[in-house]
Amino acid sequence: MARANKSLKRLVHIYREGNTEECYLRAAFNDRYRGIKVDYKPVLKGDLKRIMQNLEQDVKRLPKNLSIDVFVVFDMDVIHRNKLLRQYNDLKEKLCGIFANIYFIESMPCIEFWFLLHFVYTDKYILECENVVKELDNPNLMPGYSTDGRYQASVYNALKDKTAGAIRNAKRILNKERVASERYSYSLMHQLFERMDVVIQ
Repeated sequence: MARANKSLKRLVHIYREGNTEECYLRAAFNDRYRGIKVDYKPVLKGDLKRIMQNLEQDVKRLPKNLSIDVFVVFDMDVIHRNKLLRQYNDLKEKLCGIFANIYFIESMPCIEFWFLLHFVYTDKYILECENVVKELDNPNLMPGYSTDGRYQASVYNALKDKTAGAIRNAKRILNKERVASERYSYSLMHQLFERMDVVIQ
């Protein structure tokens, strides 16, 4: 029995809000982490409380004897716009207390900001995702970029050679000294890559 468990691949569960995240992450795992078995869980839908309740129920059902990482890929624009940040942080802290290997991969305002960090360093506060999309749709960045599905299958391949730079830019944003009230854009997507790099060693 122990031998059978040893042969199982590392398991990763990914919750996300839409197709953009799934297309990007599927391509990333196929390219960088082929030994990892990934389960793309149901898309996160509903109000914040319902989303977190569903996550809690799922996490509590995970088998305790397997090595599983859970990534929750969250766009933060709606949470900030609806002034739900305190509630979100409280619910997130509760979930992290239940399951040690759960990681909230936030992007403010959205995953497209992570894409933008592949080209430029910026922490300019952007509340609306559509404004990041406009910046990406630039002849020198990702001309023609849109969120309607036409571009999604090729996003990772267009960015993968710049991933190291995006990781540096994302970490630089987090390491910057700030006043408590400062608002800025950021992405934690680098934490997913760094975690998986450790796992496959």
